[in-house]
Amino acid sequence: MMKKLNFAIFFYVLLTALGVSGCAHGAGQFENAPVNKIEGEHKMQTLKININGQRFTAMLYDNAATQKLVQNLPVTLNMKDLHGNEKYYYLDTSLPAKAQHIGKINAGDIMLFGSDCLVVFYESFNTSYSYTPIGKIENAAGLKKAVGRGSVKIEFSL
Repeated sequence: MMKKLNFAIFFYVLLTALGVSGCAHGAGQFENAPVNKIEGEHKMQTLKININGQRFTAMLYDNAATQKLVQNLPVTLNMKDLHGNEKYYYLDTSLPAKAQHIGKINAGDIMLFGSDCLVVFYESFNTSYSYTPIGKIENAAGLKKAVGRGSVKIEFSL
């Protein structure tokens, strides 16, 4: 009887240890892997974007940063270019950021860098930076041409 009890305890401890190490291994695996599921990806409402007379539509993610941003719409921002792949603007007020490692930026992604820098990406690339997802332009074809080089005025409205 004692042997069976010791075996059962040993087996339980072994399974528990394997389960814990499995969770730890999985957690570490995702820290450096590209994020496929963006937190807050449950989509909320449609955002209208006007760039030099060309119209785009984005779906906004349902998170605190997006909800606060929407309260300040409509707005026209003079967005500056950075690295030939994004337009950015430092907002007057901070938004509630919940940055996450994105891994891969896609053309049309709208993100918050830090708590006050709104970014519209018009090129796709891998990144090690963390962002709070705001939304995604549904059809980003023509976005690069619309934003052009240098600064551009972009109008955001509901």
